Amino acid sequence: MAPGRAPATAQEKVTTIFDRTRDHAIVDETATLDEQTLTALGYKQQFKRDFSILESFSVSFAVLGLLPSIASTISYSLGYSGTGGAPCSLDYALAYMITTAATISNPDYTPKDWHIYLMFLAILTLNGLVAMQSTKFIGWTNVYTVKDIQDVVAGPYGQPWGSLCVQVLGKEQGLALFGLTMVAQFFCGLGTTITSSRIMFAYSRDGAVPGSRIWSTVDKRFKTPVYATWGVLLIAALVGLLLFAGPVAINAVFTIVAIGQYTSFTVRGEILDFDTPIALKLFFNNGRFKPGPWHLGKFSKPLNAIACSWWLLIVPALCFPAYKGSDLTLQTMNWTCLIYGGVMLIAMVWYAVDARKWFKGPRINVEHLDTLTPDDSQALHEAKEQ
Repeated sequence: MAPGRAPATAQEKVTTIFDRTRDHAIVDETATLDEQTLTALGYKQQFKRDFSILESFSVSFAVLGLLPSIASTISYSLGYSGTGGAPCSLDYALAYMITTAATISNPDYTPKDWHIYLMFLAILTLNGLVAMQSTKFIGWTNVYTVKDIQDVVAGPYGQPWGSLCVQVLGKEQGLALFGLTMVAQFFCGLGTTITSSRIMFAYSRDGAVPGSRIWSTVDKRFKTPVYATWGVLLIAALVGLLLFAGPVAINAVFTIVAIGQYTSFTVRGEILDFDTPIALKLFFNNGRFKPGPWHLGKFSKPLNAIACSWWLLIVPALCFPAYKGSDLTLQTMNWTCLIYGGVMLIAMVWYAVDARKWFKGPRINVEHLDTLTPDDSQALHEAKEQ
């Protein structure tokens, strides 16, 4: 098929970057709507799109980590708020669960910190081996009564969910449920690895990350960002070294993840026409944002305001230490503000000193562009207005 200009339906779905340039992307007439939409954003398709709707849902649902979230943070929910709730978790919790399962099976075994860390590295490696595969391969893989809360929170195994399972169900049945939780935990970590590596790739594609040329490489065999996948896991392995600084330090990982997620959806984002997180959409929209097929309508602004207000409340709260006065030491302080704040400070200083001079937003990598004359641009604008 001869190439032609992308139909208007593709550009109606997003705020196209070509509104700011005199270029117009030329796509093949056989291009799918997804390919046309991606082109409108200024990018060519580099991954092989093998996920079905069910497989896409499976990855997204795994990242939610409903069961793993309860299992890995139950000490906080039970210890501080009773049976009320629980936040989110990562592969470190799975490593702790596996060593806990070994202790339940063999009471004479006492896991050391380096045992847990080696298990953590093994899980990261397994995640990487799966996450680097083709999307088709990845797609194929993807009410209890507490008797004694104190015994669960400060139980003999060091992992409250394991104590809860044994307390409620007994050793054998409890270990079976604990094993099921570990399977769910692994796929939660795998889904997070897949998502994180694609985000690393996306930022690197625009040159926004140190070493972007490496992280933005798409493997010719798997059609996936293999280097970005292992880069993300390397960072996770380095963060995991906090294990040797004590339980308070490693537990900061959970609050860092929470702050990062809240910030990425609420405040942070490129100042680009098509990338508008909640705060940018609420305060700097200027009529440029195009609602998708599902939106909140008249409730959008008030709910966005509530989300931003919650961010202002929850981020400082997640940085508070659990101790004060003479009990506040290097071992008991909340390391979240130092670790997360330090990384953000380095990033902002880097941008202010150097990156702002050359980073101008998305780098268009569409292969076929048609540069429009001023008259063509005016005619195209008038056609859109009609």
